[in-house]
Amino acid sequence: MRGLVALLLMLLPTLAWPGAWPREAGRVFLSASATARSDRASIGAAGFPQEIFAAFYLEYGLTPKITVGLDASHDDKGDFTALAFMRRPIGRGENGHVFALKAGAGTTRTGSTTQSLVMAGFDWGRGFETGLGNGWLSLETGLYYRTGQGDLAAKADLTLGLKPSDRTKLMLQVQAGQYPGGDAYLRLVPSVALQIREGAHVELGLAAGLAGDDRLGVKFGTWLEF
Repeated sequence: MRGLVALLLMLLPTLAWPGAWPREAGRVFLSASATARSDRASIGAAGFPQEIFAAFYLEYGLTPKITVGLDASHDDKGDFTALAFMRRPIGRGENGHVFALKAGAGTTRTGSTTQSLVMAGFDWGRGFETGLGNGWLSLETGLYYRTGQGDLAAKADLTLGLKPSDRTKLMLQVQAGQYPGGDAYLRLVPSVALQIREGAHVELGLAAGLAGDDRLGVKFGTWLEF
């Protein structure tokens, strides 16, 4: 059992997906994506897309146990969030379970209001094997406190991934959250990442709001690991 857990812990960082697993010391994972989205009633209309949402994510293995990074997003209305974070595993369970705590600080702007932001979260992950290839399941959670307005936002992303070949990764992500002044949302994001060269992937996906979000979108992204 210990040998299987060790093998999975060595394998999962090569899947180039953020989560509870520590990034190998000295290694970098970088992703950038853009999602064009609109409410369902506007799909196919001349005004599509109504919004372009861009995201940037960076992880660096500072030590064998500590991963640091930057999580940032921006839309075409000028709203943005930029958050520096640190994550550390807090334990490993049987059958490949990994647990981690994280914390971060940054800034966010909505409309004309810019304010500081602090975050605390818990991540979990587990690797597994299937007849179609190696897979992983991860849960990333976070509570975000905006110091200017003194309110809280919550997010949770559950990801199921499968690596059917050395060059292909299939992912299905369920995104949920609650932001101050808005409805709780539930969103489904299926995607595929294709390796174009060693350490580089392109990602294609869809985003569909299921509750509290009526938008549909298409996503294009890139991953780099070095």
